[in-house]
Amino acid sequence: MALVRTKARKDANHKEIVDGLRKFGASVLDVSQLKNCFDILVGYNGLEFIMEIKDGNKPRSSTKLTKGELKFKQEWKGSEYHVVYSLEEAIKTITYDNSEMNKSISSSREFLKTISDEELERLMSEFDDYE
Repeated sequence: MALVRTKARKDANHKEIVDGLRKFGASVLDVSQLKNCFDILVGYNGLEFIMEIKDGNKPRSSTKLTKGELKFKQEWKGSEYHVVYSLEEAIKTITYDNSEMNKSISSSREFLKTISDEELERLMSEFDDYE
């Protein structure tokens, strides 16, 4: 469970990444005041991305996840937990994931074009039974 901190320490590149993502067109919710979870929730092109910001100018050995962050990452059952070290990495994360998602959607649409309405109904009823 995340607790609110009165004064959370932010990485030196935190503001640059948040401002840059917003300029890129993403929505950014800064939740860095919550203890033991992640720094920002990013919305872009209909998808959400959880991001922990680490200072890319420091050696990777000194920017490891805290015990609380690691526990949250391991227990999180939602979207992928991304650790980013720069604005470029954050933008690649949201655009790469969208690219992969779009490929998946296109493949699904192509598949749906190949099956009959009756087969689609059967598949949907099986799915309903599974839920």
